[in-house]
Amino acid sequence: MDNTYSYNYIQGVNFLKVKGSHSYRARIHGRVLKDQIRVGALPTLAEINDWMLRRAEGPVEIPMVRNFLIYLYNKVLMPKLEASVARSAPYYLEVMKALSEETGLHKNLIRNALFQADGIMVLSRLSVMKYLMTDMPITCLPCCSSSVAFNEYTDDGRMIVARNQDYPIVGPWEKHPLVFFNIPTEKDLIPYISITSSGVQTGGLTATNKEGLTLATHAHLGTEISTDGLPVFLLGEMIISKAKTIDEAIKIARNYTRNANWAYIISSHKENKVVVLECTPKEVFVREPSVGKMTHTNYFQSEALKNKEALISASVLEDLYGRRLRMDQYLDHNKGKLNPDLMMKMLGDHVDYFSGTERVFGNTVSVITSIKSVVFDPSKSRLYVGN
Repeated sequence: MDNTYSYNYIQGVNFLKVKGSHSYRARIHGRVLKDQIRVGALPTLAEINDWMLRRAEGPVEIPMVRNFLIYLYNKVLMPKLEASVARSAPYYLEVMKALSEETGLHKNLIRNALFQADGIMVLSRLSVMKYLMTDMPITCLPCCSSSVAFNEYTDDGRMIVARNQDYPIVGPWEKHPLVFFNIPTEKDLIPYISITSSGVQTGGLTATNKEGLTLATHAHLGTEISTDGLPVFLLGEMIISKAKTIDEAIKIARNYTRNANWAYIISSHKENKVVVLECTPKEVFVREPSVGKMTHTNYFQSEALKNKEALISASVLEDLYGRRLRMDQYLDHNKGKLNPDLMMKMLGDHVDYFSGTERVFGNTVSVITSIKSVVFDPSKSRLYVGN
């Protein structure tokens, strides 16, 4: 049979393996994990942006203004983003339809949930951020941390990738972790594994494919936006399901416009190479390390993009720098010894780089919104998922 699937639940983690088309994989996902999906990440994600608009200060406090903005968001912006997907990746509309039919969740809820990250980027740029994000402390902003160690930095020279996904959806996301083995039956697509949460049907956030590529996505607050591009998760899925090499990944990224500003950390153990694709809606800048390590948080490190960020405050910038500097410090301290175990410990690290002390939260790699921790050991075809 072309369409097959298997499912296991082990130590709090869902393992789902599905062979079939995009829509079939989504349908099985929705059918098998229906109960988790209905109380998981999707319903919460779908409401976050409305929640912020209803609590924003300044002119948005005026009921007429607030209601008008909510109307524009749900009736104009979201359909416009959906129309962009219909033009560039129409198959994904079938994915959302299949999830809706199997779970009973309205298709607009699923759409708003999956487009939430891009929606908040557009909202934050169209508004004054200090009004929109008044109820969101620094620890509730997107603040992922990724690092790659290889060559002289690891104990045997092989490549090891570590990634914390941090996002203000603590609770609904990490209660239902999902390791999703995708075996596409469409021509020219590559099998891949996505590490996500029940209901979040994408390989575009954290994933690895059969060719040994890994992908981790980071949000960036930038000055440029577009409503005619692809959502970050969908472009990431295109990369991980089609690219066999880093050059192919770069080409795919450059073939599409994005809605907002993002970075993709992509590694290839076969090529012994890692890059960060720092992306505005229309530009892609490629950054490569000069030594056997790469670290990235949520600010652009390419010189050409330094003036295209829209950071909320100096304290946010301190946090972004602090986490990257701490990862660099940790990797340098363990240079030549790094293995999966040490990389896991780094993802749970609570040392503030600037003070040198352990903190419960602050400028630390492990933060209050860490919802997913993953270590890839691609040359050994292994991955480690925190639950």
